[in-house]
Amino acid sequence: MIKNKRILITGGRGFIGSALARRLAPDNDVTCLDLSSGNTGYGVKDAYRDVLDDLDWFTRKTDIVIHTAAKVGVKEVQDDTIATLQVNYEGTANVLRSAMLANAVLANCERVILFSTSEIFGAGADKVDEHGTPVFPDATDPRWCYAIGKLAAEHLALGYYKQYGLPITIVRPFNVFGEGRTGNHALLYFIGNALKGEDLVVYGDGSQVRAWCHIDDFCDAIISILDTDKAIGKAFNIGNSANVVSVKELAEKVIRICGSQSKVVFKPSPFTDIPVRIPDIGLARSVLGFEPKVGLDEGLKRTIEWVRARV
Repeated sequence: MIKNKRILITGGRGFIGSALARRLAPDNDVTCLDLSSGNTGYGVKDAYRDVLDDLDWFTRKTDIVIHTAAKVGVKEVQDDTIATLQVNYEGTANVLRSAMLANAVLANCERVILFSTSEIFGAGADKVDEHGTPVFPDATDPRWCYAIGKLAAEHLALGYYKQYGLPITIVRPFNVFGEGRTGNHALLYFIGNALKGEDLVVYGDGSQVRAWCHIDDFCDAIISILDTDKAIGKAFNIGNSANVVSVKELAEKVIRICGSQSKVVFKPSPFTDIPVRIPDIGLARSVLGFEPKVGLDEGLKRTIEWVRARV
């Protein structure tokens, strides 16, 4: 576990950012940079700032930058492609430029972790490793602007590493879930409706397959990245390939664990969906010693109890 570091987490009030802040704050000086008030009360500093703003003051005082900030949510992405690309690409470019400046002037930037996405692999990601080939539909489908912005940001980040030696690591999360998740999220919607006894709407036929990684396992992987220099210059798929389930089966599991009488109903999907998203985490295993521990049912029980206490 790293200690006595000055850590800046962009998007630090989001689900993953705040979970990392809780893990890192007891032994480090953590600042959460965000435009949201989000989760509070675990001993971190707040910086109300957009990643498109001037960040030089923050990076000058930082040893580690964890860049999680992004515009998320399929509907939000489709409704505002310009803001999605601005935040996901230009925001990343701004963070990298600021970190590079701090490193060049003060030589104090030990690590920059860039959060990308499993969606950079395009419409199909069946046990895909880090070198999988992205395949996207044409630009008339706004569904993919989120992934394309993230993929371009990966290339930019690795350019900073190769050309200037900025210590970059890229992380591609695969369906992270767990206690603390808020906002517009499919699993939260399932749980909330099941607890209220309402129907769970599944888009399409529910055969879409996902591999679910609990937030505790995901944070373990990030801590491991911070603990080893072998992670520098690499991109990692972080997920749990053992927790594989279709969307229909996930909805049924939630109903069963909640003890609900809700029903699963099906509706046509309003957006392009991804049929399969399962990671190959072999690189994370070999370099980081990463081995996810939280099974799907256990993770769902924890998440449901967390939601139940707040509904």
